[in-house]
Amino acid sequence: MKLLRRCLDELWALFVDDGALAVVGWVAVACLALPLAPAGIWSGPILFAGLSVIFLLTTRTGR
Repeated sequence: MKLLRRCLDELWALFVDDGALAVVGWVAVACLALPLAPAGIWSGPILFAGLSVIFLLTTRTGR
């Protein structure tokens, strides 16, 4: 089980080590979903909040 976990961690780090894929994914989701939602003036702050969370999660690990 530890070997499987380590392999999955390495595979994840191969693509998302610096959070770039997460940022691209969040921007894509925001571009598709926020215009459809009745967010109005809150679209910008929602985008900013999501990017801030990604930044905090990627810098928290200390990699």
